[in-house]
Amino acid sequence: MVSTAADLQLAMKAAQPGDVITLAPGTYAGTPMTVPITGGSSPVNFQGVAMGTAQAPITLTSADPSNPAILQGTDIAAGSGYTLHIAASSYWHIQNLVVTKGSKGIMFDQVNNSYICGVEVYGTGDEAIHLRDGSSNNVVEGVNVHDTGKAQPDYSEGFYTGSFTGTPYNTASNDNILKKSHFGPNIQSKYVNFQPGSAGNVVDGCDFDGTGAGGANSGYSFLSIKGDPSKPSVIMNNTFNRAGNAVITSAIAISYNAADIHDNTLNLDDTSSAKCFKIFSGGSASPKNDKRNPTSASDACP
Repeated sequence: MVSTAADLQLAMKAAQPGDVITLAPGTYAGTPMTVPITGGSSPVNFQGVAMGTAQAPITLTSADPSNPAILQGTDIAAGSGYTLHIAASSYWHIQNLVVTKGSKGIMFDQVNNSYICGVEVYGTGDEAIHLRDGSSNNVVEGVNVHDTGKAQPDYSEGFYTGSFTGTPYNTASNDNILKKSHFGPNIQSKYVNFQPGSAGNVVDGCDFDGTGAGGANSGYSFLSIKGDPSKPSVIMNNTFNRAGNAVITSAIAISYNAADIHDNTLNLDDTSSAKCFKIFSGGSASPKNDKRNPTSASDACP
């Protein structure tokens, strides 16, 4: 059982396959340490770099899921770093925690076959959860993300795969699954952003609340799907609630990618001020069995 921030940092540093790091209830206020990342370095409050295995993952979890431990970054200022950083690792399970502050909440760099479940992320300076630098084959399930972009609204995604073109990171963050999660209120840019080069990612069974959405940095859609057109993203079984927010003018935007879109419910307030899909040059969609509320003759969702 871990009960202090210092002991948590030590336990994560010393982790071995099969270890379960169990956190007592309370707030764990991070002390930033500068760590190397691709192309430079960054402050990090809590970091794991050990390798788990499929048979023996490394688990970070709360002792009492009904009273989860809170991992708190130092502050929300731009460049203040990551609250929780997993790097060059596989088979981590991050479960039943609250993550807050930091410029970024949870950052995966070069992380594969890992699992985030039952985690709340809020109050970040920038984005909440970012799978970066070739992080692939991960599952994010049952997360609650809200109130992002406290310092930099332009970089305040709820869930983000890949990186901007031209960065030093490996852009191929592929085959990640986001499911059964809640996003909003008060997400200041795109709720979900799949960057160019990331392929085959899935959003399944999530719900999106447009209350307080800021629309920063072209954040006029809940989902911005770019990625790799050779391996389409899949968007299915989700519910989009515009909630009267005029900054949201389309539910899903697609560019530089193809997307398989089906069985979603899009609650867009009226018949004309928001569209189901915004398709840019280079993008394509294959929608099926989507339901628009209210229905619109000029904006039918197949």
